[in-house]
This record gives sequence, C-alpha cells and structure tokens, in this order.
Amino acid sequence: MEGLGCKVTAMSSAEEALSTFTLDPQGFDLAITDFTMPGINGVELAKALRSIRPGFPIILASGYNPELSPTDAQETGFKGYLPKPYDKPLLSQLIEDALGAPPENRGA
Repeated sequence: MEGLGCKVTAMSSAEEALSTFTLDPQGFDLAITDFTMPGINGVELAKALRSIRPGFPIILASGYNPELSPTDAQETGFKGYLPKPYDKPLLSQLIEDALGAPPENRGA
C-alpha cells in the first residue's frame, strides 16, 4: 500500500486496531480489515470503528467466504470488498473510490 502513496499503520489484531483508533480517530483516513480474525471479526470491528466515527470508510478483505459476497459487504456499510489474493490495481481503485481521490493525489 505504501507503493500506492498511502501511509500505513499496521495492527496485529482487531483489538489493537480499535484501541489505536480510539486514541486518535481523526488520524486515519481509511481502514482495511480482514473478515476472519481472532477475537472480533472484521464486521464487528467496522461497527466499533463507526460507533466512534460515523461514516468512517472501511474496506473489507476476505478469502473465499461463502457467507459473504461483495454485495453483502457494501450493504453492511463497507466502501469496498477486496478478495484474496490481493490485486494491486483493484486495491488502488477501492481506495480511490472510498476516499474520492487516488492515494497519490491526497497528500497522505
């Protein structure tokens, strides 16, 4: 993602991401979360992040998951759905769609 012009803050768990976000909710432009994680899943994390900052853009990443489609992700409020394996052009497009500008043109 840094190659796309993004500043990346990586977390090793949903709990760590929520704790870090809680300390500075305006310090982030976008979150990308996996659906399947230990502890809380990506949908639960997204709900928690949006309870702190309504409208916060989040992209959901997932491998094969018969319970979740790209349409389901959007209906749940995600700004995009990134299937695994990750595709750089698709990731760039999802970021652009979520933020309204290509990463390299936002000055992030």
